[in-house]
Amino acid sequence: MKIKRQITDTEFNNARQQYLPTMRNLARCYTHVLSPESLTAACDTALWRCLQSYDESFGQSFTSSLYRFIYWECTRTIKEEKCSNTPIIGDVEGEHESMAINMILDDYLSLLSNRDRRIVEARFFESCTFDEIAQREGYSKQGIKDIVDRSISVMSEAALAA
Repeated sequence: MKIKRQITDTEFNNARQQYLPTMRNLARCYTHVLSPESLTAACDTALWRCLQSYDESFGQSFTSSLYRFIYWECTRTIKEEKCSNTPIIGDVEGEHESMAINMILDDYLSLLSNRDRRIVEARFFESCTFDEIAQREGYSKQGIKDIVDRSISVMSEAALAA
């Protein structure tokens, strides 16, 4: 396990000044999805994490590493914001709550093809790894990841539209 470097506020502020144009350029594709405040926070967090873990011995430039961290942080922020905007059932309790949640899950899962539904259920309800599902379904690990990501997007868009 790699130990993260300690970053001082001065180091962070200097790096932020130096890489601000780069961060804006890398994050511009998220401006239609995230508010300016969320985007700024995500970029700052990404820069901080990148500064902590960057190791030039891997042969990757700092900006390439920063791009990866910005992508991860913006994706995480988008998912968090979508989840916080999704209505949650709080008025029902016990068995009825469980039945209501299962009905909602079935509604969203019904939007998927049989193959996609089978893969999503294996991933989240059976806790199978991407490798296990790939072997079972005859796809590559990356193919399974893509199917899961696409399926989550379909279900998230439906939840936000509801």
